[in-house]
Amino acid sequence: MVTINFTIVVQLVLFLVFLWGLQKWVLAPMLATMDEREDTISANKKSAQSDRKAAEELDAEYARSIAQARRDAANVLRSSQAQALQRRNEQIRKRREEVDALVQAHSEQALQLVEAERTVFASVVPGLAEAMISRLRVKGDA
Repeated sequence: MVTINFTIVVQLVLFLVFLWGLQKWVLAPMLATMDEREDTISANKKSAQSDRKAAEELDAEYARSIAQARRDAANVLRSSQAQALQRRNEQIRKRREEVDALVQAHSEQALQLVEAERTVFASVVPGLAEAMISRLRVKGDA
């Protein structure tokens, strides 16, 4: 049978003091640190989730901005191409007018030369006819 003596009581008291000291200076600070760590981890998870949402929003905003910039660039390109085409067509029209004016001037000059040659030809034709007749008579007589 177990006899309770003073040694067992002292050992029991010392064990209880040890448990109390262990609780006060080891377990309580360690549990507080673990609770603090869990709180920090939870806060970090919430922060990471909000940061992820913010990053997704920024990514979506970036995608919208890029899409808008591409649309704007396409509009500017179409506008520039239309302006370039209009300038090109205007230059072609001006060049055609210049060429048409030159063609008209050369046509008029050619007509004047033709008329001048016609008057010369008209004055030369009677002499040609007589020269041809005289040559034909000379060849025919021989």
